[in-house]
Amino acid sequence: MKNMEIERKFLVDKKLLTYLKSASVPYQKKSLKQYYTKISAQETRRFRKSDKRYFLTIKSGRGHKRVEKEKEISKKVFKANLPLIKGFLVEKKRYVFRLNGILYEFDIFVSPIDNLALLEIEFESEKAYQDYKVAKALKPYIIKYVSDDFRYTNASIALFTLPKKSKKVEKIKPHFKSVDAISTILHQNLQNIKMYKEKILKTYDDEDLHQFRVNIRKSRAILGMMGAVFATEHLSYHDKQLSSIAKLTNKKRDLDVFIAAFEEYFSDEIHDELRYFYHDISRQREVEEEHVKKFLQEEALTSYLKALESFLTDEQAHGKMAKEPIALFLEERVAFILQHIVKKIKRYEGERKEEHLHKVRISFKKLRYILESFESLFYKKNVKALLKRVKKLQNDLGLFNDLCMQHQFLENYLKEHRLERSKESAFENLLSKIERDKVSMQENIEKDLNTTMDIDALREGVKVRFV
Repeated sequence: MKNMEIERKFLVDKKLLTYLKSASVPYQKKSLKQYYTKISAQETRRFRKSDKRYFLTIKSGRGHKRVEKEKEISKKVFKANLPLIKGFLVEKKRYVFRLNGILYEFDIFVSPIDNLALLEIEFESEKAYQDYKVAKALKPYIIKYVSDDFRYTNASIALFTLPKKSKKVEKIKPHFKSVDAISTILHQNLQNIKMYKEKILKTYDDEDLHQFRVNIRKSRAILGMMGAVFATEHLSYHDKQLSSIAKLTNKKRDLDVFIAAFEEYFSDEIHDELRYFYHDISRQREVEEEHVKKFLQEEALTSYLKALESFLTDEQAHGKMAKEPIALFLEERVAFILQHIVKKIKRYEGERKEEHLHKVRISFKKLRYILESFESLFYKKNVKALLKRVKKLQNDLGLFNDLCMQHQFLENYLKEHRLERSKESAFENLLSKIERDKVSMQENIEKDLNTTMDIDALREGVKVRFV
């Protein structure tokens, strides 16, 4: 049977039971035992034993108003699905009573939280819900209204019990609101961006620029892959701004990589034919370095970083998933990322085009950023093993991408300066070496993909901890 569940829920003092007895309020006592096989932002699937009867209930929605579909099942079905349990088994005593013509369900939990007490009232309409007034006799026992607080749902209790927020938060906990957890990570990235910006301006170092870029990319990845926590229009704006910052530093980074590879290849002596080329690109790098420094000093960048900081504390920027527990939201998003990676790898395997391999690289980079940023929410041993494989693969994919960039850079330079590719030229020797290295690296990557893309191992590695 499918219907709309409209309810009010209160956290209450368990002494309410003493009142019911002393006031001779008749009640029916039930023993409930239940577990969940699915808990997500969209839907929960609950199996319940109520005395000697068994039920399967599917609920969708959040807050005081949810769609509910329930049917009676057998004891055999109840037991058969128990191995699929998500979180803890929930046990409680229910006391059903009427007061002033209104039906109440008063639950005292036994497990996984002992003595937690909740009072629920179900309504037939939204109007009845809005018109409800707390009975005078119940007021002394009501602690607070919790209908819209996910922490007090049975599903949340099954996953997280009822965690208390410590005064000093050292790391993100599974029950934290997604917006709080993600804002914490983004705020850390922002502080790093500011720090490396200042370090670059004081004593320019290529590693500082690299870290500056890494924190920009991490922020973009988190906003992009975890984005439903924020409103779309805000995400679009910040993604565009962060992308612009990254692009302004791309050429300097590419020149750094190219020159380092060039110097390694010609470690003994640079061929005369390439000497002018080397000096030319070295001058280009110096010009780009000045461009980067100038950009980092501009008021526009300072203003944007302030805007980003304000965004992280602006409740108006929150999206529909902002209050979802981070563990639930993270589980859903990581599953999506894995599907995305598998799809891109299959496309590459079917066509073996460089462009598809670059997309695989970007997807693995995003996965790595998510795993590293929220590492405390995964099982430590599993995620460390997965990160080790992902880092190796991403490193090889990055080297392959650099080789592709170097090859294209050199080809463009030859065309721009109208230089011929001759079999005897030093340019041709360098291009041939890059091409050979690309083939070798591509073979290594394909071997790594076979190892890393063990789907069962991947899923185990990204399994989220709920307690």
